[in-house]
Amino acid sequence: MSSNYDAIVIGSGLGGLTAGALYAKQGKKVIVLERHLKFGGAATTFNRKGIKAEVGLHEIDGLDDGDLKIGLVEQLGLKKAMDFIPTKNFYAVRHSSLTEEFVMPEGIEQAIEYTISYFPFHKKAIQTYFKTLQQIRKSICRYSTSNRTIAWWVLNGPIFPLRFWPLLRFERITVGNYLQKLFGDNESIKLALCANFSYYTDDLYKLSILFYGAAQASFHVGGSYYIKGGSQVLSDYLIAIIKEAGGDAYTRRSVTKILIENDKTIGVEHEKAEVIAKKQPVKDKDPQQVFAPVIFGNAAPHELKKMLPENYQEPFMKPYQDKSVSTSLWTIYLAFDQNPSNFGVNHYSTFIIPDWLSSIKQVPKSASLFRQEATDKMPGFVFVDYSALESELTEDGRYFAVMTGLDHIDNWINLDEGEYQNRKNQWMENLITFLDKTFPGISERIIYKEMATARTVQDYLNTPGGAVYGFAQEPKQGGRFRPQSQTAVNGLLLTSAYAFPGGGFTGAMSAGENAIRYLKNRTS
Repeated sequence: MSSNYDAIVIGSGLGGLTAGALYAKQGKKVIVLERHLKFGGAATTFNRKGIKAEVGLHEIDGLDDGDLKIGLVEQLGLKKAMDFIPTKNFYAVRHSSLTEEFVMPEGIEQAIEYTISYFPFHKKAIQTYFKTLQQIRKSICRYSTSNRTIAWWVLNGPIFPLRFWPLLRFERITVGNYLQKLFGDNESIKLALCANFSYYTDDLYKLSILFYGAAQASFHVGGSYYIKGGSQVLSDYLIAIIKEAGGDAYTRRSVTKILIENDKTIGVEHEKAEVIAKKQPVKDKDPQQVFAPVIFGNAAPHELKKMLPENYQEPFMKPYQDKSVSTSLWTIYLAFDQNPSNFGVNHYSTFIIPDWLSSIKQVPKSASLFRQEATDKMPGFVFVDYSALESELTEDGRYFAVMTGLDHIDNWINLDEGEYQNRKNQWMENLITFLDKTFPGISERIIYKEMATARTVQDYLNTPGGAVYGFAQEPKQGGRFRPQSQTAVNGLLLTSAYAFPGGGFTGAMSAGENAIRYLKNRTS
Protein backbone atom coordinates (compact mmCIF):
# COMPACT_ATOMS: atom_id res chain seq x y z
CA MET A 1 0.00 0.00 0.00
CA SER A 2 1.37 3.39 -1.03
CA SER A 3 1.34 6.17 1.57
CA ASN A 4 0.77 9.26 -0.61
CA TYR A 5 -2.35 10.07 -2.63
CA ASP A 6 -4.26 13.03 -4.00
CA ALA A 7 -7.44 12.02 -2.20
CA ILE A 8 -8.68 9.54 0.38
CA VAL A 9 -12.23 8.17 0.33
CA ILE A 10 -13.56 7.12 3.73
CA GLY A 11 -16.25 4.53 3.04
CA SER A 12 -17.27 3.17 -0.34
CA GLY A 13 -20.90 4.20 -0.77
CA LEU A 14 -21.92 5.60 -4.14
CA GLY A 15 -21.23 9.21 -3.14
CA GLY A 16 -17.62 8.56 -2.19
CA LEU A 17 -17.03 6.26 -5.15
CA THR A 18 -18.47 8.86 -7.51
CA ALA A 19 -16.22 11.58 -6.11
CA GLY A 20 -13.24 9.24 -6.23
CA ALA A 21 -13.92 8.13 -9.81
CA LEU A 22 -14.44 11.69 -11.07
CA TYR A 23 -11.24 12.79 -9.36
CA ALA A 24 -9.39 9.81 -10.84
CA LYS A 25 -10.57 10.84 -14.29
CA GLN A 26 -8.75 14.14 -13.69
CA GLY A 27 -5.53 12.17 -13.30
CA LYS A 28 -5.61 12.09 -9.51
CA LYS A 29 -4.41 9.17 -7.42
CA VAL A 30 -7.19 8.08 -5.05
CA ILE A 31 -7.39 5.49 -2.28
CA VAL A 32 -10.67 4.01 -0.97
CA LEU A 33 -10.84 2.57 2.55
CA GLU A 34 -13.93 0.45 3.32
CA ARG A 35 -14.69 -1.30 6.63
CA HIS A 36 -16.98 -3.94 5.06
CA LEU A 37 -16.01 -6.99 2.98
CA LYS A 38 -17.45 -5.39 -0.16
CA PHE A 39 -17.38 -2.01 -1.85
CA GLY A 40 -20.61 -0.12 -2.46
CA GLY A 41 -22.43 0.49 0.82
CA ALA A 42 -26.12 -0.07 0.02
CA ALA A 43 -25.21 -0.65 -3.65
CA THR A 44 -24.05 -4.23 -3.13
CA THR A 45 -25.21 -7.81 -3.64
CA PHE A 46 -24.61 -11.08 -1.81
CA ASN A 47 -24.94 -14.73 -2.86
CA ARG A 48 -27.42 -17.21 -1.42
CA LYS A 49 -29.00 -20.45 -2.74
CA GLY A 50 -28.38 -19.82 -6.42
CA ILE A 51 -29.33 -16.14 -6.30
CA LYS A 52 -27.46 -12.87 -6.17
CA ALA A 53 -29.47 -10.85 -3.65
CA GLU A 54 -29.77 -7.10 -4.21
CA VAL A 55 -29.12 -5.32 -0.92
CA GLY A 56 -31.06 -2.09 -1.27
CA LEU A 57 -31.16 0.14 -4.32
CA HIS A 58 -33.57 -1.54 -6.71
CA GLU A 59 -34.38 1.39 -9.01
CA ILE A 60 -32.47 4.24 -10.59
CA ASP A 61 -34.50 7.16 -11.89
CA GLY A 62 -34.22 9.52 -14.83
CA LEU A 63 -31.36 9.08 -17.31
CA ASP A 64 -33.11 11.55 -19.63
CA ASP A 65 -31.75 14.92 -20.77
CA GLY A 66 -33.41 16.70 -17.85
CA ASP A 67 -31.98 14.37 -15.22
CA LEU A 68 -29.92 15.96 -12.45
CA LYS A 69 -27.17 13.37 -12.90
CA ILE A 70 -27.12 13.07 -16.70
CA GLY A 71 -23.84 14.99 -16.97
CA LEU A 72 -22.36 12.69 -14.36
CA VAL A 73 -23.62 9.61 -16.22
CA GLU A 74 -21.92 10.86 -19.39
CA GLN A 75 -18.64 11.78 -17.66
CA LEU A 76 -18.36 8.31 -16.15
CA GLY A 77 -19.52 6.52 -19.30
CA LEU A 78 -22.17 4.60 -17.39
CA LYS A 79 -24.54 3.98 -20.30
CA LYS A 80 -21.77 2.33 -22.30
CA ALA A 81 -20.40 0.33 -19.39
CA MET A 82 -23.62 -1.27 -18.11
CA ASP A 83 -27.17 -2.13 -19.09
CA PHE A 84 -30.04 -0.16 -17.57
CA ILE A 85 -33.18 -2.29 -17.83
CA PRO A 86 -36.52 -0.41 -17.98
CA THR A 87 -39.00 -1.60 -15.34
CA LYS A 88 -41.89 -1.30 -17.85
CA ASN A 89 -44.32 0.20 -15.32
CA PHE A 90 -43.31 2.50 -12.46
CA TYR A 91 -45.27 0.51 -9.86
CA ALA A 92 -48.57 -1.18 -9.02
CA VAL A 93 -50.66 -0.61 -5.87
CA ARG A 94 -53.02 -2.94 -4.07
CA HIS A 95 -55.37 -1.50 -1.43
CA SER A 96 -58.97 -2.19 -0.48
CA SER A 97 -60.05 1.38 -1.34
CA LEU A 98 -58.94 0.92 -4.96
CA THR A 99 -61.53 -0.76 -7.18
CA GLU A 100 -58.77 -2.64 -9.00
CA GLU A 101 -54.98 -2.78 -9.01
CA PHE A 102 -53.66 0.71 -9.71
CA VAL A 103 -50.76 0.50 -12.18
CA MET A 104 -48.70 3.67 -12.56
CA PRO A 105 -47.29 3.56 -16.11
CA GLU A 106 -43.92 4.85 -17.28
CA GLY A 107 -43.95 8.28 -18.95
CA ILE A 108 -45.36 11.52 -17.60
CA GLU A 109 -48.16 11.88 -20.16
CA GLN A 110 -49.17 8.26 -19.71
CA ALA A 111 -49.18 8.74 -15.92
CA ILE A 112 -51.43 11.79 -16.18
CA GLU A 113 -53.83 10.11 -18.59
CA TYR A 114 -54.05 6.90 -16.57
CA THR A 115 -54.52 8.64 -13.21
CA ILE A 116 -57.29 10.83 -14.64
CA SER A 117 -59.03 7.76 -16.06
CA TYR A 118 -58.88 6.13 -12.62
CA PHE A 119 -59.92 9.27 -10.67
CA PRO A 120 -61.92 11.33 -13.24
CA PHE A 121 -63.42 13.71 -10.65
CA HIS A 122 -59.94 15.01 -9.84
CA LYS A 123 -58.83 15.80 -13.39
CA LYS A 124 -57.77 19.40 -12.77
CA ALA A 125 -56.02 18.58 -9.49
CA ILE A 126 -54.16 15.68 -11.11
CA GLN A 127 -52.92 17.94 -13.90
CA THR A 128 -51.78 20.49 -11.31
CA TYR A 129 -49.99 17.80 -9.29
CA PHE A 130 -47.93 16.51 -12.21
CA LYS A 131 -47.22 20.04 -13.45
CA THR A 132 -45.89 20.96 -10.00
CA LEU A 133 -43.59 17.93 -9.92
CA GLN A 134 -42.11 18.87 -13.29
CA GLN A 135 -41.62 22.52 -12.29
CA ILE A 136 -39.83 21.50 -9.10
CA ARG A 137 -37.59 19.04 -10.91
CA LYS A 138 -36.58 21.56 -13.57
CA SER A 139 -35.83 24.27 -11.00
CA ILE A 140 -33.82 22.01 -8.69
CA CYS A 141 -31.77 20.59 -11.57
CA ARG A 142 -30.94 24.09 -12.78
CA TYR A 143 -29.96 25.19 -9.26
CA SER A 144 -27.99 22.05 -8.41
CA THR A 145 -25.92 22.01 -11.60
CA SER A 146 -25.04 25.71 -11.38
CA ASN A 147 -21.52 26.64 -10.31
CA ARG A 148 -22.67 28.90 -7.51
CA THR A 149 -19.54 31.03 -7.23
CA ILE A 150 -19.55 34.63 -5.99
CA ALA A 151 -19.78 35.76 -9.60
CA TRP A 152 -22.81 33.50 -10.13
CA TRP A 153 -24.61 35.03 -7.16
CA VAL A 154 -23.81 38.56 -8.36
CA LEU A 155 -25.45 37.78 -11.69
CA ASN A 156 -28.33 35.65 -10.43
CA GLY A 157 -29.04 37.09 -7.00
CA PRO A 158 -31.35 39.89 -8.22
CA ILE A 159 -33.34 37.53 -10.48
CA PHE A 160 -33.27 34.49 -8.16
CA PRO A 161 -36.98 34.81 -7.18
CA LEU A 162 -37.97 34.73 -10.86
CA ARG A 163 -35.57 32.10 -12.14
CA PHE A 164 -36.03 29.76 -9.18
CA TRP A 165 -39.59 30.57 -8.17
CA PRO A 166 -40.63 26.93 -7.49
CA LEU A 167 -37.79 26.61 -4.94
CA LEU A 168 -39.08 29.59 -2.99
CA ARG A 169 -42.76 28.78 -3.42
CA PHE A 170 -42.60 25.17 -2.26
CA GLU A 171 -39.56 24.98 0.03
CA ARG A 172 -41.62 25.10 3.25
CA ILE A 173 -44.54 22.96 2.05
CA THR A 174 -44.90 19.27 2.91
CA VAL A 175 -46.23 16.57 0.61
CA GLY A 176 -49.09 15.79 2.98
CA ASN A 177 -50.29 19.39 3.16
CA TYR A 178 -49.98 19.85 -0.60
CA LEU A 179 -51.98 16.69 -1.34
CA GLN A 180 -54.63 17.74 1.16
CA LYS A 181 -54.98 21.06 -0.64
CA LEU A 182 -55.35 19.34 -4.02
CA PHE A 183 -57.44 16.29 -3.18
CA GLY A 184 -59.10 17.06 0.14
CA ASP A 185 -60.02 13.93 2.09
CA ASN A 186 -59.77 11.49 -0.82
CA GLU A 187 -57.06 9.28 0.64
CA SER A 188 -57.30 6.68 -2.14
CA ILE A 189 -55.74 8.96 -4.74
CA LYS A 190 -53.05 10.05 -2.30
CA LEU A 191 -52.10 6.43 -1.59
CA ALA A 192 -52.06 5.71 -5.33
CA LEU A 193 -49.86 8.68 -6.20
CA CYS A 194 -47.52 8.24 -3.20
CA ALA A 195 -47.53 4.45 -2.84
CA ASN A 196 -43.73 4.50 -2.92
CA PHE A 197 -43.54 6.72 0.19
CA SER A 198 -40.94 4.37 1.69
CA TYR A 199 -38.52 5.65 -0.98
CA TYR A 200 -38.48 8.94 0.90
CA THR A 201 -39.98 9.10 4.38
CA ASP A 202 -42.02 7.63 7.20
CA ASP A 203 -44.20 10.75 7.44
CA LEU A 204 -45.57 12.52 4.36
CA TYR A 205 -46.63 15.44 6.54
CA LYS A 206 -42.96 16.11 7.31
CA LEU A 207 -41.53 15.41 3.83
CA SER A 208 -40.48 18.43 1.78
CA ILE A 209 -42.33 18.51 -1.52
CA LEU A 210 -39.16 19.89 -3.13
CA PHE A 211 -37.26 16.65 -2.55
CA TYR A 212 -40.26 14.45 -3.32
CA GLY A 213 -41.22 16.46 -6.38
CA ALA A 214 -37.77 16.35 -7.97
CA ALA A 215 -37.30 12.63 -7.35
CA GLN A 216 -40.84 11.54 -8.22
CA ALA A 217 -40.87 13.63 -11.40
CA SER A 218 -37.57 12.05 -12.43
CA PHE A 219 -39.20 8.62 -12.24
CA HIS A 220 -42.25 9.83 -14.17
CA VAL A 221 -40.37 11.76 -16.86
CA GLY A 222 -37.16 9.78 -17.29
CA GLY A 223 -38.34 6.36 -16.20
CA SER A 224 -37.11 3.77 -13.71
CA TYR A 225 -34.39 1.22 -14.40
CA TYR A 226 -32.52 -1.65 -12.84
CA ILE A 227 -28.81 -2.22 -13.46
CA LYS A 228 -28.36 -5.65 -15.05
CA GLY A 229 -26.37 -7.84 -12.71
CA GLY A 230 -27.18 -5.72 -9.64
CA SER A 231 -26.07 -2.44 -8.12
CA GLN A 232 -22.74 -4.08 -7.27
CA VAL A 233 -21.91 -3.75 -10.97
CA LEU A 234 -21.99 0.04 -10.62
CA SER A 235 -19.90 0.05 -7.43
CA ASP A 236 -17.28 -2.26 -8.93
CA TYR A 237 -17.14 -0.16 -12.10
CA LEU A 238 -16.38 3.01 -10.11
CA ILE A 239 -13.67 1.15 -8.16
CA ALA A 240 -12.17 0.02 -11.47
CA ILE A 241 -11.95 3.65 -12.68
CA ILE A 242 -10.05 4.58 -9.52
CA LYS A 243 -7.63 1.66 -9.87
CA GLU A 244 -7.03 2.22 -13.60
CA ALA A 245 -5.86 5.75 -12.78
CA GLY A 246 -3.20 4.38 -10.41
CA GLY A 247 -5.31 4.45 -7.24
CA ASP A 248 -6.02 1.75 -4.67
CA ALA A 249 -9.05 0.35 -2.86
CA TYR A 250 -9.11 -1.83 0.25
CA THR A 251 -11.88 -3.58 2.15
CA ARG A 252 -11.79 -4.39 5.87
CA ARG A 253 -9.93 -1.15 6.61
CA SER A 254 -11.49 1.09 9.24
CA VAL A 255 -10.41 4.73 9.48
CA THR A 256 -9.74 5.66 13.11
CA LYS A 257 -8.26 9.16 12.81
CA ILE A 258 -8.30 12.06 10.40
CA LEU A 259 -4.91 13.73 10.56
CA ILE A 260 -4.79 17.52 10.59
CA GLU A 261 -1.81 19.84 10.41
CA ASN A 262 -1.94 23.65 10.29
CA ASP A 263 -5.77 23.49 10.22
CA LYS A 264 -5.73 21.35 7.07
CA THR A 265 -6.32 17.64 6.55
CA ILE A 266 -3.18 15.75 5.60
CA GLY A 267 -4.27 12.11 5.81
CA VAL A 268 -5.81 9.36 7.94
CA GLU A 269 -4.92 6.50 10.22
CA HIS A 270 -6.65 3.19 9.51
CA GLU A 271 -6.61 -0.36 10.80
CA LYS A 272 -7.99 -3.79 10.02
CA ALA A 273 -11.73 -3.98 10.69
CA GLU A 274 -13.65 -6.86 12.19
CA VAL A 275 -16.01 -8.89 10.00
CA ILE A 276 -19.35 -7.21 10.70
CA ALA A 277 -21.51 -10.34 10.76
CA LYS A 278 -19.15 -12.26 13.07
CA LYS A 279 -18.36 -9.38 15.46
CA GLN A 280 -15.10 -11.02 16.49
CA PRO A 281 -12.26 -8.82 17.76
CA VAL A 282 -9.34 -8.37 15.38
CA LYS A 283 -6.08 -9.75 16.82
CA ASP A 284 -3.65 -7.91 14.53
CA LYS A 285 -5.13 -4.52 13.70
CA ASP A 286 -2.19 -3.57 11.47
CA PRO A 287 -2.43 0.24 11.99
CA GLN A 288 -1.24 2.33 9.03
CA GLN A 289 -1.23 5.92 7.81
CA VAL A 290 -1.91 7.32 4.34
CA PHE A 291 -1.61 10.93 3.29
CA ALA A 292 -3.58 13.18 0.95
CA PRO A 293 -4.69 16.83 0.96
CA VAL A 294 -8.33 15.96 0.17
CA ILE A 295 -10.59 13.59 2.09
CA PHE A 296 -13.99 12.51 0.75
CA GLY A 297 -16.11 11.56 3.76
CA ASN A 298 -18.59 8.94 2.58
CA ALA A 299 -19.98 8.45 6.05
CA ALA A 300 -22.49 10.09 8.35
CA PRO A 301 -21.11 13.27 9.94
CA HIS A 302 -21.70 11.58 13.30
CA GLU A 303 -19.07 8.97 12.38
CA LEU A 304 -16.63 11.41 10.80
CA LYS A 305 -16.72 13.47 13.99
CA LYS A 306 -15.28 10.53 15.97
CA MET A 307 -12.26 10.44 13.64
CA LEU A 308 -11.37 14.12 14.14
CA PRO A 309 -9.07 15.58 16.82
CA GLU A 310 -11.17 16.65 19.80
CA ASN A 311 -10.77 20.41 19.21
CA TYR A 312 -12.21 20.07 15.69
CA GLN A 313 -15.23 17.97 16.58
CA GLU A 314 -17.60 20.66 17.83
CA PRO A 315 -17.14 23.15 14.92
CA PHE A 316 -17.38 20.27 12.45
CA MET A 317 -20.69 19.00 13.90
CA LYS A 318 -22.31 22.41 14.41
CA PRO A 319 -24.18 22.44 11.03
CA TYR A 320 -25.47 18.90 11.62
CA GLN A 321 -26.15 18.53 15.34
CA ASP A 322 -29.78 19.67 15.28
CA LYS A 323 -30.77 17.79 12.14
CA SER A 324 -32.90 14.67 12.37
CA VAL A 325 -31.96 11.61 10.33
CA SER A 326 -34.14 9.73 7.86
CA THR A 327 -36.14 6.61 8.42
CA SER A 328 -34.72 3.12 8.07
CA LEU A 329 -36.04 0.05 6.25
CA TRP A 330 -36.71 -3.64 6.83
CA THR A 331 -36.19 -6.17 4.03
CA ILE A 332 -37.01 -9.83 3.56
CA TYR A 333 -34.88 -11.52 0.89
CA LEU A 334 -36.65 -14.41 -0.83
CA ALA A 335 -35.58 -17.12 -3.27
CA PHE A 336 -38.21 -19.22 -5.05
CA ASP A 337 -38.12 -22.37 -7.15
CA GLN A 338 -41.04 -21.11 -9.25
CA ASN A 339 -41.60 -17.78 -10.96
CA PRO A 340 -43.67 -15.38 -8.80
CA SER A 341 -45.70 -14.58 -11.92
CA ASN A 342 -47.29 -18.04 -11.52
CA PHE A 343 -49.00 -16.71 -8.39
CA GLY A 344 -50.38 -13.43 -9.70
CA VAL A 345 -47.34 -11.15 -9.45
CA ASN A 346 -47.70 -9.04 -12.58
CA HIS A 347 -45.21 -6.21 -12.06
CA TYR A 348 -41.66 -5.50 -10.98
CA SER A 349 -42.80 -3.37 -8.01
CA THR A 350 -46.12 -3.99 -6.28
CA PHE A 351 -46.96 -1.88 -3.23
CA ILE A 352 -49.21 -3.78 -0.86
CA ILE A 353 -51.01 -1.48 1.56
CA PRO A 354 -53.02 -3.18 4.35
CA ASP A 355 -56.66 -2.27 4.93
CA TRP A 356 -56.02 -0.52 8.25
CA LEU A 357 -53.68 1.96 6.53
CA SER A 358 -56.49 4.00 4.97
CA SER A 359 -54.85 7.43 5.11
CA ILE A 360 -51.37 8.81 4.46
CA LYS A 361 -51.55 10.21 8.00
CA GLN A 362 -51.25 6.64 9.26
CA VAL A 363 -47.93 5.95 7.51
CA PRO A 364 -45.85 6.64 10.67
CA LYS A 365 -47.75 3.84 12.47
CA SER A 366 -46.57 1.39 9.81
CA ALA A 367 -42.96 2.12 10.74
CA SER A 368 -43.56 1.42 14.43
CA LEU A 369 -45.36 -1.93 14.32
CA PHE A 370 -42.19 -3.96 14.97
CA ARG A 371 -41.90 -2.35 18.39
CA GLN A 372 -44.18 -5.10 19.71
CA GLU A 373 -44.43 -8.84 19.34
CA ALA A 374 -45.64 -10.03 15.93
CA THR A 375 -49.39 -9.63 15.39
CA ASP A 376 -51.82 -9.93 12.50
CA LYS A 377 -51.60 -6.16 11.90
CA MET A 378 -49.18 -5.84 8.99
CA PRO A 379 -47.13 -2.87 7.82
CA GLY A 380 -47.30 -1.63 4.24
CA PHE A 381 -44.52 -2.87 1.98
CA VAL A 382 -43.36 -3.25 -1.60
CA PHE A 383 -42.84 -6.64 -3.23
CA VAL A 384 -40.03 -6.31 -5.78
CA ASP A 385 -39.89 -9.19 -8.25
CA TYR A 386 -36.48 -9.16 -9.91
CA SER A 387 -37.60 -12.11 -12.02
CA ALA A 388 -39.88 -9.72 -13.93
CA LEU A 389 -36.75 -8.28 -15.57
CA GLU A 390 -33.65 -9.72 -17.20
CA SER A 391 -31.79 -8.90 -14.01
CA GLU A 392 -29.18 -11.68 -14.24
CA LEU A 393 -29.41 -12.24 -10.50
CA THR A 394 -30.34 -15.92 -10.52
CA GLU A 395 -29.30 -19.30 -11.81
CA ASP A 396 -31.71 -21.32 -13.97
CA GLY A 397 -34.72 -22.47 -11.96
CA ARG A 398 -34.24 -19.82 -9.27
CA TYR A 399 -36.22 -16.61 -8.81
CA PHE A 400 -35.45 -13.68 -6.53
CA ALA A 401 -37.69 -11.09 -4.87
CA VAL A 402 -37.76 -8.90 -1.78
CA MET A 403 -40.34 -7.44 0.55
CA THR A 404 -39.34 -4.12 2.07
CA GLY A 405 -40.91 -1.33 4.11
CA LEU A 406 -40.38 1.30 6.79
CA ASP A 407 -38.56 0.60 10.04
CA HIS A 408 -37.09 2.40 13.08
CA ILE A 409 -34.08 1.43 15.15
CA ASP A 410 -36.21 2.00 18.27
CA ASN A 411 -38.18 -1.11 17.31
CA TRP A 412 -35.17 -3.34 17.94
CA ILE A 413 -32.39 -1.59 19.81
CA ASN A 414 -33.34 -2.55 23.40
CA LEU A 415 -33.64 -6.29 22.71
CA ASP A 416 -30.91 -8.76 23.59
CA GLU A 417 -29.69 -11.01 20.76
CA GLY A 418 -32.07 -13.86 21.55
CA GLU A 419 -35.11 -11.58 21.85
CA TYR A 420 -34.12 -9.79 18.67
CA GLN A 421 -33.82 -12.96 16.61
CA ASN A 422 -37.11 -14.35 17.95
CA ARG A 423 -39.09 -11.20 17.23
CA LYS A 424 -37.51 -10.79 13.81
CA ASN A 425 -38.32 -14.40 12.85
CA GLN A 426 -41.91 -14.10 14.11
CA TRP A 427 -42.47 -10.97 12.04
CA MET A 428 -40.86 -12.54 8.99
CA GLU A 429 -43.21 -15.53 9.17
CA ASN A 430 -46.29 -13.31 9.66
CA LEU A 431 -45.30 -11.07 6.77
CA ILE A 432 -44.78 -14.04 4.46
CA THR A 433 -48.20 -15.37 5.49
CA PHE A 434 -49.70 -12.00 4.61
CA LEU A 435 -47.87 -12.06 1.27
CA ASP A 436 -49.42 -15.46 0.59
CA LYS A 437 -52.91 -14.03 1.11
CA THR A 438 -52.16 -11.51 -1.63
CA PHE A 439 -50.51 -14.05 -3.95
CA PRO A 440 -51.97 -17.45 -2.92
CA GLY A 441 -49.52 -20.33 -2.95
CA ILE A 442 -46.37 -18.25 -3.31
CA SER A 443 -45.05 -19.04 0.18
CA GLU A 444 -44.91 -22.77 -0.63
CA ARG A 445 -42.25 -22.12 -3.28
CA ILE A 446 -39.82 -20.26 -0.99
CA ILE A 447 -36.44 -22.01 -0.71
CA TYR A 448 -34.57 -19.28 1.12
CA LYS A 449 -35.63 -16.39 3.36
CA GLU A 450 -33.71 -13.87 5.43
CA MET A 451 -34.79 -10.65 7.13
CA ALA A 452 -32.81 -7.47 7.68
CA THR A 453 -34.01 -4.69 9.99
CA ALA A 454 -33.00 -1.18 10.94
CA ARG A 455 -30.56 -2.82 13.32
CA THR A 456 -28.98 -4.69 10.39
CA VAL A 457 -28.70 -1.47 8.41
CA GLN A 458 -27.06 0.29 11.35
CA ASP A 459 -24.50 -2.50 11.68
CA TYR A 460 -23.60 -2.74 7.99
CA LEU A 461 -23.86 0.87 6.81
CA ASN A 462 -22.70 2.40 10.10
CA THR A 463 -25.41 5.07 9.98
CA PRO A 464 -27.13 6.61 13.02
CA GLY A 465 -30.36 4.76 13.69
CA GLY A 466 -29.92 2.75 10.51
CA ALA A 467 -30.88 5.82 8.46
CA VAL A 468 -30.90 5.02 4.74
CA TYR A 469 -31.50 8.47 3.20
CA GLY A 470 -29.14 10.64 5.25
CA PHE A 471 -30.86 13.53 6.98
CA ALA A 472 -34.66 13.53 6.88
CA GLN A 473 -35.92 15.58 3.95
CA GLU A 474 -37.97 17.99 6.04
CA PRO A 475 -38.56 21.54 4.76
CA LYS A 476 -36.31 23.09 7.42
CA GLN A 477 -33.38 20.82 6.52
CA GLY A 478 -34.00 19.94 2.87
CA GLY A 479 -33.51 21.77 -0.43
CA ARG A 480 -31.14 24.71 -0.14
CA PHE A 481 -31.11 24.25 3.67
CA ARG A 482 -29.45 20.86 3.38
CA PRO A 483 -25.72 20.61 4.18
CA GLN A 484 -23.37 21.06 1.26
CA SER A 485 -20.13 19.25 0.42
CA GLN A 486 -17.79 21.64 2.22
CA THR A 487 -17.36 21.21 5.96
CA ALA A 488 -15.82 23.28 8.74
CA VAL A 489 -12.64 21.23 8.41
CA ASN A 490 -10.44 22.40 5.54
CA GLY A 491 -9.87 19.50 3.15
CA LEU A 492 -12.71 17.27 4.43
CA LEU A 493 -15.67 17.09 2.05
CA LEU A 494 -19.00 15.38 2.68
CA THR A 495 -19.90 12.96 -0.13
CA SER A 496 -22.57 10.80 1.48
CA ALA A 497 -26.39 10.91 1.46
CA TYR A 498 -26.08 13.49 4.25
CA ALA A 499 -24.96 16.13 1.75
CA PHE A 500 -27.13 17.90 -0.81
CA PRO A 501 -29.36 16.51 -2.30
CA GLY A 502 -29.00 13.14 -0.54
CA GLY A 503 -30.68 9.74 -0.74
CA GLY A 504 -30.87 6.99 -3.37
CA PHE A 505 -28.79 6.67 -6.53
CA THR A 506 -29.30 10.28 -7.63
CA GLY A 507 -28.81 11.88 -4.24
CA ALA A 508 -25.69 9.95 -3.24
CA MET A 509 -23.97 10.21 -6.63
CA SER A 510 -24.83 13.91 -6.95
CA ALA A 511 -23.30 14.51 -3.52
CA GLY A 512 -20.05 13.06 -4.85
CA GLU A 513 -20.26 15.17 -7.99
CA ASN A 514 -20.92 18.30 -5.93
CA ALA A 515 -17.71 17.69 -3.96
CA ILE A 516 -15.71 17.65 -7.20
CA ARG A 517 -17.52 20.77 -8.39
CA TYR A 518 -16.59 22.49 -5.11
CA LEU A 519 -12.92 21.61 -5.55
CA LYS A 520 -12.98 22.96 -9.09
CA ASN A 521 -14.60 26.23 -8.04
CA ARG A 522 -12.18 26.63 -5.15
CA THR A 523 -9.14 26.39 -7.41
CA SER A 524 -10.52 28.34 -10.39
